[in-house]
Amino acid sequence: MVDFAVDYIKANGKPRPKVFKWSQLQLAPLEQKSLSKKLNLANLTTRTHFAGPHRVDIIINGHWSYLGTFELNRLTAINSS
Repeated sequence: MVDFAVDYIKANGKPRPKVFKWSQLQLAPLEQKSLSKKLNLANLTTRTHFAGPHRVDIIINGHWSYLGTFELNRLTAINSS
């Protein structure tokens, strides 16, 4: 099972992770698979985006690993709808 989590910045300025289901696959020993995903940053009725650094983690079989961060600035966060 492969999922990913984004630590969205909330209105109080603190991050809160949101986990997204990504893929379920089985690999043979030493087999590799490439996955890609686009993240929609449009504001929704259930999620408003706020400026700041957003951490991204991958979760493979329940084990979390850091992937990176992206930065939303004030203008990006306002215009992402």
